[in-house]
Order: sequence, then structure tokens, then C-alpha cells
Amino acid sequence: EMPPGPGGNPITSKLQATTTIIVLGQSLNPDQSAPSTLRSRVHTAAALVASSTAAGCCCLLLVLCGGDPANTGVAESEIMKEMLDVEFARLGIMSPPTVLDTWSRTTVGNALHAA
Repeated sequence: EMPPGPGGNPITSKLQATTTIIVLGQSLNPDQSAPSTLRSRVHTAAALVASSTAAGCCCLLLVLCGGDPANTGVAESEIMKEMLDVEFARLGIMSPPTVLDTWSRTTVGNALHAA
């Protein structure tokens, strides 16, 4: 059991123990492939998850933001999830619980849906 957080609230303690990694989307190429900026964000997220796991952080949450603003027929967040699954397998680590925001079409939308 975790000690109470600020004000003696055990819920606050549990929230503080969770590390959330939010990855913002980038419009996909017309062929539904990830542009270099999105690939870089995915690799950075995988490295953060790996280092957090190695440091003993057991309460990770991954939020992948991005709908389909380029109208390619697939959400950016779905492509990111596929890419991260490959990265996690390559690194030999489990994928943390992941939330996909498949609705947002702008950075402001990313922030609203990730909040």
C-alpha cells in the first residue's frame, strides 16, 4: 500500500506514481507511412519507456495522439501503436497500457484529448 500523498489523499499518491508519456501526432504521408518527424517521436517514446522500465518505473501510461487530418484512411495514433509494438519487441520490453486518441486533427485537439 502506498503512503498518502499531499493532504493525506491516497488517490493523489497513486496518480503521482504514474508516469504518462504523451506522443503527439504528425500528418501521415499519402501512402499512410510515417514522416520522419513522427518516426523520431516514436523512437523517442520507445527509448523513454525502455529507460523508465529499466529504472524500475512500473506505472507507465502511454498516450498516442493523432487522428487522420490528412485523410489517408488511418489514424496517426494507430500507425504509432504499430511502430511502437515493433520497437518494444526489438527492445525486449512489454508495451505499457496505451490510450489511442484517434479523433484529434490538430495540436490543440491533441492537448484536449490527452488531458
